[in-house]
Amino acid sequence: MENKLHKTAKRLGSMWKASRQLQVGLILFLVVLLIAILANVLSPYDPYYLGDDLLVPPGSEGHPLGTNQMGCDILSMILHGSRASLTIGIVSALISGLIGTLLGAFAGYYGGVLDKITSEIINIFLMIPTFFSGADYRVHVRQQHVQRHAGHWPDILAVQRAHDEGSGHEPQGAHIYQGRGGHG
Repeated sequence: MENKLHKTAKRLGSMWKASRQLQVGLILFLVVLLIAILANVLSPYDPYYLGDDLLVPPGSEGHPLGTNQMGCDILSMILHGSRASLTIGIVSALISGLIGTLLGAFAGYYGGVLDKITSEIINIFLMIPTFFSGADYRVHVRQQHVQRHAGHWPDILAVQRAHDEGSGHEPQGAHIYQGRGGHG
């Protein structure tokens, strides 16, 4: 078990050294996470406080990014908004990962008609990725973001189908994901 962990840690370390994108992305994610955690400490004002300073321009004393038409401090709203953004991103990734992994595992393991149907569903969702992404503008913004980002499950499903080890062979449509250049 230790040998597997050592190999995995070594592989992750080499990926970290080789990928500048991974380094920058992880650092930015950690910065946003830290901002979300410390939003109450970093915010100069309560983001929901309706002040008397209406439409203060950016750079003004006491309001570095200004205020909106209701007197709310923009900087405080951005700092507290990072919590909602992280929640939306994490929930979307979990939903997308769960749907794609389960459907891909079933399609790759059972093959046949189920695999063909799944392949066609993937093609439809990849051609029209935002068809079901909350075109109704009355839907709350958070719900629209979750719907839009949870729509990445076809990518995960295609990868799962292509790499399914349970079937003992490469599934019939493994080329779907590879033909897209290996990324979504």
